[in-house]
Amino acid sequence: MDSLARAVLESWTIDPWIILLLLLSAWIYLRGWLGLRRLQPHRFTAWRLASFLAGLLVLWLAIASPLDALGSLMLSVHMTQHLLLMLVAPPLILMGYPAIPMLRGLPNGIRKNWLGPFIASRGVHSFFRFLVHPVTAWIGFVVMTWAWHVPAFYELGIRSDQWHAVEHACFVVTGLLFWFPVIQPWPSTPIWPRGAMIVYLLLADIQNTIFSAIFSFSDRIIYPSYRATDGLMGIDMLDDQALAGAIMWVPGSLLMFIPVGFIAAELMRNRSLARPARPTREISLPVFKSTIGGAVDLAAAPVAGHVIRSRKARYLLRLLMLVLAAALVVDGLAGPSVPGQNIAGVLPWTYWRGFSIIALLMVGNLFCMTCPFIVPRSILRRWLPANAPWPRWLRTKWIAAILVLAWLISYEVLGLWSSPWVTAWIVIGYFLAATIIDCIFRGASFCKYVCPIGQFHFLQSMLSPFVVTVRRPSVCATCTTQECIKGSASVPGCQLELFQPRKIGNLDCTFCMDCMDACPHGNIGLIGRPVGTDPIDDQHRSSVGRLGHRIDLSFLAMVLCFGAFANAAGMTQPMMSFQLHLAERFGLAADWPVILVLLLVQIVLLPILILMAAAGMTSLVMGPGSTRMRLAARMIFALLPMGISMWIVHFGFHLLTGAWTAVPVIHRALLDVGVPIGGAPAWGMSMMPSLVPGWIASIELLLLNGGLVCSLVVAWRILGRQLDGGARTLVAWMPWAVLAGVMFAWGAWIIFQPMEMRGMLIP
Repeated sequence: MDSLARAVLESWTIDPWIILLLLLSAWIYLRGWLGLRRLQPHRFTAWRLASFLAGLLVLWLAIASPLDALGSLMLSVHMTQHLLLMLVAPPLILMGYPAIPMLRGLPNGIRKNWLGPFIASRGVHSFFRFLVHPVTAWIGFVVMTWAWHVPAFYELGIRSDQWHAVEHACFVVTGLLFWFPVIQPWPSTPIWPRGAMIVYLLLADIQNTIFSAIFSFSDRIIYPSYRATDGLMGIDMLDDQALAGAIMWVPGSLLMFIPVGFIAAELMRNRSLARPARPTREISLPVFKSTIGGAVDLAAAPVAGHVIRSRKARYLLRLLMLVLAAALVVDGLAGPSVPGQNIAGVLPWTYWRGFSIIALLMVGNLFCMTCPFIVPRSILRRWLPANAPWPRWLRTKWIAAILVLAWLISYEVLGLWSSPWVTAWIVIGYFLAATIIDCIFRGASFCKYVCPIGQFHFLQSMLSPFVVTVRRPSVCATCTTQECIKGSASVPGCQLELFQPRKIGNLDCTFCMDCMDACPHGNIGLIGRPVGTDPIDDQHRSSVGRLGHRIDLSFLAMVLCFGAFANAAGMTQPMMSFQLHLAERFGLAADWPVILVLLLVQIVLLPILILMAAAGMTSLVMGPGSTRMRLAARMIFALLPMGISMWIVHFGFHLLTGAWTAVPVIHRALLDVGVPIGGAPAWGMSMMPSLVPGWIASIELLLLNGGLVCSLVVAWRILGRQLDGGARTLVAWMPWAVLAGVMFAWGAWIIFQPMEMRGMLIP
C-alpha cells in the first residue's frame, strides 16, 4: 500500500506542451491586461488578473497533478477532477474578462490581419452567440456531464489516454459555455434577463442533485474498472462511489448557489436603487391585496382570512389544541411507556414539530396563534387582573435563551423524546408556568420573556413570507387612539407591546391578531413580503430595539442556529458511536457527561469563537467604528436561514418517515378508553423503515441549498448597507460566506448519515 500510494503521489504529469500552452495563455493575457489596465483601471483590476491566472492554475492541477493518476483507481478522485474542470476553472477564467486582454496581448499583425477580421465576421459572431445562448450552453453542459458518465463512455476514457483527453476537453469547453451567461464577461451583452440566471443555475443544480444521488445511493459499483480496484488501497469502492456522489452533490451545489446569491443580491440592490416612489392608494378590506407594493394580504383572503380575522375561530383552534394537549398528558401518564405506541411519544416529536416548522415556512407563526397555553390565561384573568409589571431587569431574552439551551441539551442528555411520561409532565409544567406568570404579570410576559417554544417561533418567523403589519401607513399617521397597542373596552390590544406603526418584521409577534381586532380602522393585515427581508433591516423596532444592539437576542439566535445542527447530528450513528467511544475512553459509566460537553461545544463555545473570528476579519474592512462584538451580534441573523433550513430538514425527516405512526397510536388510545373500533392497531405503520427513500435526502439537500442561498444574500445585503456594495463588501462578506458554506457542508454530512428513527417502533 505504501509503495502504491508513493507511486500515485509521484505521478505528476509533466507534459511540456500543456505547460507551454498554459504559460503562453498566461503571458498573452498578462500582456493585454497591462495595456488595458492603463486605459480602464476600474474594469481590469488586479483581482481580474488573479482570477484568470487562478483558473489556469486549477486547470493545470486538475490534469497534471496526481488527481489524474489516482482517478483511475478511485471514483471520488475522478469526480473531484471533473468538478475542477467544469465548475471551478471555467468561472475563474471567465471572471478575468479574457476576450479583450487575450486579443490585445497578441502581436499586432496577428490581431489586425488574421484573428481580428475572423472574429468580427458576422458568421462567427452568430455562431458564438448560438453557443453561449443559455439554452444551448445548459443543454451542452448537462449532456456532456451525463454522456461521459455512461459506463461505456466512462470506461473508454479510463482505458484510452486520447479519449481521456477528449473527455477533459469536453468538460472544459462546455464548462466555459455554461458559465458564460452567468459571468457575462465584458464586453459581451446578456441574451436573457439577469434574473433568469437564477432559474438557469437552480435547474442545473437539480440535475446535478439527481446525477449525484445515483452514485450516492447505488447499491452496486457502477463502473467495472473500480470493481478491479476494490480494496486495493484499503478502501471499499462502494463507499468511495458514495463519496464521489457526495463530492459532486455538496461542493457542486455550493458552487452553483454562490453565484445565485450574488445575482439575487445584485438584483435586489438594483431594484432598490431604481424603484420609484409609489403613491399610497386606498384599498378596501375585501380586496386580496395590500397597499404595500401590491403585496398579498392573507387576512383578506376568502377562507383563511375569515379564520384569521375571527376571534371566535382563533379561540376554537386554541381549544382544539388544548384538547390535543390534554389527550397527550393523559396518554403520556397512563398509556404505554413505548414512545412509538403513545400519543405523547408521537404527537409532539413527530407531528407538532414538523407541521409547526412547515407553517413557519409557508405562512408564519401559526403555532403561537393557536397556542393552547393562552386559554387558561384568558379564563383566569377574569378574576385575576395581573397588574404587576414584568421586572425591568428581566426584560431581555437571557432567560429564554438559557431555557432554549437547556431544552436542546436535556432533549439529548435525558432522551426526552423516548419517555411519554416525561413529555406529559413537561406539558403540565409548561401550562403551570405560563398560567402562574401570566396571572401575576400583565401583558404576555411569559410569551415575550420566558417561553422557549415561543422564542423558537419568533426567531424563525423572521424568515416567514407573511408579516402582521399595517395596510395603509397614512391611516396610522392620523390615528389618535392607538388601540392596536392600548386596546379597547372589549379587546386587549397587543400584549407584547408591539406598536404596529413602528413594528418591523415578526420578531416577538405571536400572530394572536389582538391588534387586528382592536384597530378601529381595519388597518392591520397579514401582508406578504420577500423572504429574508426581516433580518436585513436594522432599524429600531417597537419593543425590540435594533438587532445589532441586542446581545441577548443575538445569543438566542446563535443557540437556535447552531443548535439546529447539533440537535440533528445527535441522532446520527457516527455521532452516537463517537459519544460512546469518548465515554469508554474516559471510563464513564454513562455517556451523558460526554453528550453535555459536546453539545455545549457545538452550540455555545465553538460558535462564539467562529463568530468572533469572522467578525474580526470583517471589522478589518469595516473600519475603526465597528467592533467585533457588535458585528458578530448583527451578522448572526444572516445565518438564520441556514438554521431554519436545518430545522426543516430534521423535523421534516421525522414527519416524512413517521407520517403514519399516529394511525395505530390513536386506534390503540380509542380502544383503551372503550371506543369499539374493530381489529387490533396496525403497528406495522409505526415500524421503522428498513431503508429510507432516496428522494427524502434529495429534498433535504434542496432545502439546505435554499438556506445557504438565503444566508448568502442576507449577509451581502446587511454588509452592503454599511459599505459601498463593491469590492469592500465582497471582502467583508467572504468570512460569512465561508461560514455558511461550512454549515451547509455540516448539514449535508448529517443528511448522508444513518439516522436514528426516534418515535418509531423497531421491527
